[in-house]
Amino acid sequence: MQLIVHLTINGENIISTYDHPYYVKDKGFVSAESLWIGAELIDKNGNTLYVEQIYREKLDDQFKTVYNFKVDGLHTYFVGNNSVLVHNANYANRKPKQGVIKEIKNKDGSTTYSKEGYPDFKPYAHPDYPNPVKINMTGNNASDFSQANNAIGLSGSKPPKGYTWHRMEDGKSMLLVRRDVHDCMLGGFAHTGGASIVKNKLLRNIMKLYDSGKKLTKDSLERFEKMLGKFLPSDYKDFMMKDNGGTPEEDLAFSFIDVTTNSTNNSDIRELFVFYEDEDNDNFDDIVRIYNSMVNENLIPPFFLPIGDDSGGNPICMNLSENEYGSVWFCDHELENKDTGFLASSKIADSFTGFLSALYKLSF
Repeated sequence: MQLIVHLTINGENIISTYDHPYYVKDKGFVSAESLWIGAELIDKNGNTLYVEQIYREKLDDQFKTVYNFKVDGLHTYFVGNNSVLVHNANYANRKPKQGVIKEIKNKDGSTTYSKEGYPDFKPYAHPDYPNPVKINMTGNNASDFSQANNAIGLSGSKPPKGYTWHRMEDGKSMLLVRRDVHDCMLGGFAHTGGASIVKNKLLRNIMKLYDSGKKLTKDSLERFEKMLGKFLPSDYKDFMMKDNGGTPEEDLAFSFIDVTTNSTNNSDIRELFVFYEDEDNDNFDDIVRIYNSMVNENLIPPFFLPIGDDSGGNPICMNLSENEYGSVWFCDHELENKDTGFLASSKIADSFTGFLSALYKLSF
């Protein structure tokens, strides 16, 4: 069983493989299955294009012509009449014929890209500061920019006028480059987001789990989806492949706007639920069993997947509806939505990655 995604982007219909990455403004590359209506994409000139419609289709033994984007030697390029910026989905191990994977030209000249989508902005570096500086990179602009400024003898976090700091591929170096070249919204070169990648690397160090389930394979993940009758976002599937749920070793918390009070609230993570391939198991943290039970008791709508809970027993759910696909919600087990009868739910983050990135350690 395969999933393809039909997208309408500025009036143009594009059929894509489910895991193909599209460049979304302010978020970096997002897989086709995780896109949402209204998502802001970028064309080759840096203009904004909007996702207007999304339809996800299951394929069994059928064949359909799609943009599968498995183009040897290219990593970032453009598709369709609207020239939408996408990422190569050819994940097979391969060595580039040269150090350069792709060269893209625009009004300012050209830049080359590494296999991970990082550009070489050295030709556009500030003439007074042409060399990268080393910092303790956090992924936070204020912190990283302050460190980089300090390294070249400047104070504060604001770069010199007309320039910005670019995070380099090693995750340690910053290069001061022209802002109009760096920012695709100003006609510059769209590229892999360094901040999000740094945060994800930090996250892997923070989110250490014990009591995780049995290691999952791609086949077992497909079985998981079949048992649920749902397709899961790629970032959540990546997490389940790596850890298959578990209990955080440290006390981790998150904040959200509580829908019942319209004010900031916070909670913690007790456990992230586990997928068990044995349907006859009697484990209390079986994600499929918990999902079926909560749906049958009308506690959550069918498109809510409970992925974990807090220490008070409140479910943490992933919304799999079309308009909120992949977003993560806090469900209050003591309060009911008077209109739907389901548990009162408040959004925590737009994606599972966003949810993990928002976690912080509790100190006592």
